[in-house]
Formats: sequence, C-alpha cells, structure tokens
Amino acid sequence: MYKLYWSGYEVERLRTAGKLTNELGWRGVKDLMKAFGKEHKATEVIIEGAKRTTGANLGKITKLSIKID
Repeated sequence: MYKLYWSGYEVERLRTAGKLTNELGWRGVKDLMKAFGKEHKATEVIIEGAKRTTGANLGKITKLSIKID
C-alpha cells in the first residue's frame, strides 16, 4: 500500500520474508524505492516497515526516508 503526500509517496507496512530478505537487503529496498519515486516523479519516498516478528528488537517499526534525485 502506498499513498501520495505533497510531492512524495509513503509506503506502509513494508515486509519481506525468507530468502528475498537477505538477497534484497536495505540497499536493494532503497534502489527499488528510488526507481519507484523517479517513475512517479516524487521528490521523496518514505518507507514504514511492518513490526518485527522475529530476531532482534521484536515489535520495532523501522522508518526510512529516501530523497529522489
């Protein structure tokens, strides 16, 4: 799910699982969101992750802001 705000987008409850998580990583997520932002002519994409259900920091929600060049 994503929603338009000002001149950017916000992606809510982003979640990856399994093998994709390790292959994609944060760098891959950033690259994907930069391409998404450029395609939609946004100046910024904000990602709000889903609550962590495993590993360290259970319940933590990560938020990442990516400026689009």
